[in-house]
Amino acid sequence: MRKGAGIIFAVWLMLAAAFVAGCGEGEEAGREKELSSACSERGTVEPSVARIYACEKEYGELADFLVQYYRVPQEYRAETRYYYNYTDLNDDGVNEIFVVVVGEHTQQDHGDPALLLAEGKDGGFTVIKALDGIRTPVFICEQTTDGWHDFIYKVYGLGAETGYKVCRYRADIGYEEGADELLEEMPLISGTQILSNNLIDDLDRGRYLTLSR
Repeated sequence: MRKGAGIIFAVWLMLAAAFVAGCGEGEEAGREKELSSACSERGTVEPSVARIYACEKEYGELADFLVQYYRVPQEYRAETRYYYNYTDLNDDGVNEIFVVVVGEHTQQDHGDPALLLAEGKDGGFTVIKALDGIRTPVFICEQTTDGWHDFIYKVYGLGAETGYKVCRYRADIGYEEGADELLEEMPLISGTQILSNNLIDDLDRGRYLTLSR
């Protein structure tokens, strides 16, 4: 009788231990789920960036303006490409134009020149910001400064540091490139990536616009 009781008691202890262990695992799993949920809520969220490619429609007035602005000789116009996108940088319902010019006559060692333009009602253009040399694409951030969206582009070459420049708008002077804001890596942002074309691939495929009229 004692021997049977001892066996029963041992079995009961094993079952109790298994039950306790099982409860511990359940509680631990519950804690892991809570932690996972908390991390997903508090951790870094992947940025939301929409990629937009340059407009493919020829824009003769814009091409003529670029020829005059950059003083592109006739013999260079057929090989000088331009890429442009519309973007509303101050959220006033009127698009600005971001355009980059690619060609032997205009290129710089540190990139290609770009313009941020406002379209006039008379068909003319006003330069909001001129950039000497950039590397596409250009990132338009959701974040704004003085009512205008910040934008970021990559720079390298000409012995300059490689990194990303941030342009912010100031109501008194317009867009400025912060000399102290050359970032080593592209920051996590939400916004829109414009001029997303692969320029080399476009050249190989003959898929581009030129300044020749």
